[in-house]
Amino acid sequence: STLRVLVKGKTIIGIQGAYAQKGPGEVLAILSSRGVLEIAVNQGNAAMFLDAGQGDEVTVKMPKM
Repeated sequence: STLRVLVKGKTIIGIQGAYAQKGPGEVLAILSSRGVLEIAVNQGNAAMFLDAGQGDEVTVKMPKM
């Protein structure tokens, strides 16, 4: 099973190591250089893509071991 990030009804599977691991326009989760989880769109705007903003709920589901 893989970690899942849920935001605004969208499920993001896994955490990517680089933006380029997803194609242009695809949504992804990535850890910043400061260790902060970022929701992003490769070559796009995640806030506009997801109609999301500050204060919206983000849920991280860890895989069961």
